[in-house]
Amino acid sequence: MKTQNPHATHAPSARSYSARRTVTHILLAAVLVAISALVYRNTTAGGWLAELDHQLLEHSYNDRSNTLAKWVTWYTNIGTTAFTAPIATALVVWLAWAKRSWWPIVITALSATCSVLTTTLVKEWLGRPRPEHTFAVAPFEYAPSFPSGHTLNAVVVFGIIAILYASTLGYILAGIYILLMGASRIWLGHHWFTDVLAGWLIGAAWLLVISAIFWPILRNIRATRHTR
Repeated sequence: MKTQNPHATHAPSARSYSARRTVTHILLAAVLVAISALVYRNTTAGGWLAELDHQLLEHSYNDRSNTLAKWVTWYTNIGTTAFTAPIATALVVWLAWAKRSWWPIVITALSATCSVLTTTLVKEWLGRPRPEHTFAVAPFEYAPSFPSGHTLNAVVVFGIIAILYASTLGYILAGIYILLMGASRIWLGHHWFTDVLAGWLIGAAWLLVISAIFWPILRNIRATRHTR
């Protein structure tokens, strides 16, 4: 009497599920990018988002105090490469050591590279001006405005780290950091609201793409966390 391999019937369905997951992630990423394009178009065409941009900038300008401006400036500086790189490196190297795997470092480095390249290329391509310095807190920034690099990089780098750690606390902390980073850019007058919105959307799109590509590896890293 032949014995049936219990894994034989499950393997095709597992592959099918993985394929559906990949397609779904890619489609959702495309939708988010398309929404970002619509946001830019509406804003530059003087639509309702442009009005919202100016209202939030004016509200931030009227709401500022010197003391709070110093604290928010300190916080937003964490989003620069000089601060983000050491923090992200420490978190990822620790995880790589704990998992006995180079994959956390490889995936995070690739994610950060994609984020920085996207920010640089899109900014230069669109060349959207930042809010006037009259409404901003020094030190001023001069690079093009759309999308917000601080925001996009925060989503991609700390989002992928949260996915790698796969803990509820990690997701919460990453979410708070990402939201506050975007809010700080608007409040300081360094970016329009729509710049930050695009940073959130495009960053989330990259997370979907990266997680789709590396899902088998991410799943193994998560499994290792629960078996040690």
